[in-house]
Amino acid sequence: MRVGIGLPSAVSPADGRIVVEWAAAAENLGFGSVAVIDRLLAPTYDPLTVLAAAAAVTTRVELYTSVLLPALRPTAVVASQAATVDQLSGGRLSLGVGVGSRRGDYDAAGVAFERRGKVLDEQLSELRRLWQEPEDFSTPGPAPRRLGGPPILVGGTSEAAVRRVIQHGSGWICGVGGAAAFAGTAETVRERWQRAGRDGSPWLLSVVNYALGANAADIAERYLRRYYGEAAFLESMIAQIPTSLDSVRAALDAHRQVGCDEVILLPCASDQRQLELAAKVLSDDLTGPGRGRHVSGDQRSLCRW
Repeated sequence: MRVGIGLPSAVSPADGRIVVEWAAAAENLGFGSVAVIDRLLAPTYDPLTVLAAAAAVTTRVELYTSVLLPALRPTAVVASQAATVDQLSGGRLSLGVGVGSRRGDYDAAGVAFERRGKVLDEQLSELRRLWQEPEDFSTPGPAPRRLGGPPILVGGTSEAAVRRVIQHGSGWICGVGGAAAFAGTAETVRERWQRAGRDGSPWLLSVVNYALGANAADIAERYLRRYYGEAAFLESMIAQIPTSLDSVRAALDAHRQVGCDEVILLPCASDQRQLELAAKVLSDDLTGPGRGRHVSGDQRSLCRW
């Protein structure tokens, strides 16, 4: 199982260079990917802009939006920005998408909140069409690095989210709920994928917020309450967030046991010590029963749990 790390773009660091430094350090420390999340009405850095910066200071790690809310943006703009990041990174972008649950974001963007799912469905079809068109002055942005554009990963646990994975996606992202929530929907995705006759297997990811070091629990709770506000899942999220290396290891192992392909650890603070502490799980001896192994090799090899 691969382990990635979130960049602190949603933690609102006062100096944006911290986010770029995290990306370079994450690659040097052995993480397999770096990821960003999306929100409009918050001091959160723009996801695709951040990944463009990360692409400039890395050569190996995969780049994820986990997830982007495309319906807040014109489809042509998403197509151009994503293809640009895909080109700048040498084809390392995977575009995670979702609909989100904050009405205020949609009001600010001038998009009807109730239509966000329909808008996303239309966008996913249009993105694939645009990314297959010849590169000229009638299509937005550059041609992506890969034919048909970067892989699409769909976030969410609804029936509509599962349908989008099968129709448009290369994989699925579990945003909240830990290994238990992941396991239930992942099984549905796998079954529906096979039933639809899709080739291979979907890439299945899960996101785990974490905080480590002194006052980790307080740091985590302050950040989660500020960022997620009145979300229905907030209290359970706070209760289960890993705040020690042992609990991070346990969360990773629980995901590995239910067949997760990749876990992305999202930080609750921008202090680079959080990154360095999290990297300790990559160097553990994990060869015992029920454990995975951290592997290394050439430049394109990826860290695995």
